[in-house]
Amino acid sequence: MTAQEPETVAEAFARICPNRHPGRICTTARYWDGCARLLPKQLLDDLLDEKV
Repeated sequence: MTAQEPETVAEAFARICPNRHPGRICTTARYWDGCARLLPKQLLDDLLDEKV
């Protein structure tokens, strides 16, 4: 059984963040580089496109 890939950046952060740092889950507007590096490539590209 394999885990489903998250479909959105928000879903990916919701899975990544709780185990990495205290406090709120990252958002596309404000994220920790350590969390962003763990996003699947397509979602990371989407996030970086939004930041430009």
